[in-house]
Amino acid sequence: MFWGILTLSFLAPLVIVKMLTALETRSQDLQYRNNPKRIQELTEELETSRRKYLIAVKAEGSRSTSLASSRRVRSASSRIWRRFR
Repeated sequence: MFWGILTLSFLAPLVIVKMLTALETRSQDLQYRNNPKRIQELTEELETSRRKYLIAVKAEGSRSTSLASSRRVRSASSRIWRRFR
């Protein structure tokens, strides 16, 4: 009787740990299966935003160069004002 109880006290935690390990493995497998779907969604969103950006840049036309030059002038003037403070 004593040996039976002792054996069960060692086997019960082993069975519980094995069950928990199996459950964790299943959850990781489900996460792995969902990853490619999420990556595909992100890729599609990236392509959409790239297309929108390219359309906006093309629509802006020559204004983009004037915008870039005005930013350069602003940054240069802010550097000059920082020197005099």
